[in-house]
Amino acid sequence: MKLSAADKSTLIDFGNRLKRVLLRLKIKQKDFAEKINVTPNTVCLWVKGKRDISLTYLYRIIDYFHDSFPDFNAVLELCPDMVLNEQRNITSIQRENIISRLQSLPEDLQCEVAVKCNLSKWDEIFEDSLISAAKKILRSTR
Repeated sequence: MKLSAADKSTLIDFGNRLKRVLLRLKIKQKDFAEKINVTPNTVCLWVKGKRDISLTYLYRIIDYFHDSFPDFNAVLELCPDMVLNEQRNITSIQRENIISRLQSLPEDLQCEVAVKCNLSKWDEIFEDSLISAAKKILRSTR
């Protein structure tokens, strides 16, 4: 699949951000790759903006920085737009299917799930803390 100009620009932007972060924190790409369980070539391609990054790996990267550098805001540094765009890729049919399954649970279990997840409505199930944090950051930087 051929990437659009906007997608290429996003990859290059992410790669530049990742490169700056690694340089600032004095982390070698090889060591970073080992920590997040990818090949050094994969990290090199990300830094060059030549390989797309899945949400799974983006979470690994953010988790690594969060755990290793707790004062460092990885979401803000590594482009919160990417997290939001990936979250939007869930189709409306998939969302409806998940919500339908949740609503088919017994009422007491529905309440328990809603309380544990701190949800006021089932649509909020698609907003995890990282997405919410990214949205807050985006709103505050506009």
